[in-house]
Amino acid sequence: MSLWWGNIFALVSALLWACGAVFYRRLGDRMSPLNMNLGKGIVAGSCLFILVCIDGFSSMNTLSIFLLGLSGLLGITLGDTFFFSALPHLGAAATVITTMLIPATAVVLSVVLLHEAIGLETLIGVVITFIGVMLVMHRRETRDVSRKHSQKIGLRYAAVAIMCCAFAIILSKIALRDIPALQAAFIRQAAGLTGLFVWGCFTLQMKPFIACVTNRAILARLGIIAFFSTFLGTWFSLIALQKTTVTLAATLNATSPLFVLPMASVILREKITSRMITGAFLTVAGIVLLLWKGR
Repeated sequence: MSLWWGNIFALVSALLWACGAVFYRRLGDRMSPLNMNLGKGIVAGSCLFILVCIDGFSSMNTLSIFLLGLSGLLGITLGDTFFFSALPHLGAAATVITTMLIPATAVVLSVVLLHEAIGLETLIGVVITFIGVMLVMHRRETRDVSRKHSQKIGLRYAAVAIMCCAFAIILSKIALRDIPALQAAFIRQAAGLTGLFVWGCFTLQMKPFIACVTNRAILARLGIIAFFSTFLGTWFSLIALQKTTVTLAATLNATSPLFVLPMASVILREKITSRMITGAFLTVAGIVLLLWKGR
């Protein structure tokens, strides 16, 4: 029964992340990417802090804290902000599917930086994931010059987000050897939030942020999305890791593209083609091969 509950939590976390991409896309019409990320970080960080206080703090070495902090700066401060920047240019569905390249990129970086061995299943998984993403993005080609320019900008933002998050995974992988997952998630969130505050101050975006969060309608929407998508999505994924195998939990977490397609179509009125659906399934299949390579 515990295994089944783990599977359910993993699927629900994937669903919540997909919902977050859709509703953050809508909220992006009212807030800048950095301010959206900052608000999301405050809500998620506060909730994670409460959970860590309840669970208790474990002793940590300085190197692990440093690596997790750097991972938070790369993955949350930069990666999430550029992910939000890509949303209005590519759409929720295409952005989520494109960022499925993050695990594949992390595998390649593991080979280059950590000298990990790469098997045939891993190589096939990387190739299939890349083909799936290319299928999704190919359908977005257009003769409209302004739209084509917007797509190129979105792809650049997505590419930066993918690289930042992939490097963040490598850093977290090294640090997580001695730290509980919940505590590590809080440290990453705290570091990412600190980076966002500094970025916001240097770019003079704190005043617009305060103006947004003092608007009750925007604050309510941001709070609900951040709580359910970012906080619960992260928490449920950690619960899944405790109740089922790491491989199975990560595989089910990677099904977000299959959830985001129908929601983007219904809620955002994005055009979903058969090519996009095929690309999404190929992407998920590639991720599954990557995650199951060690079984």
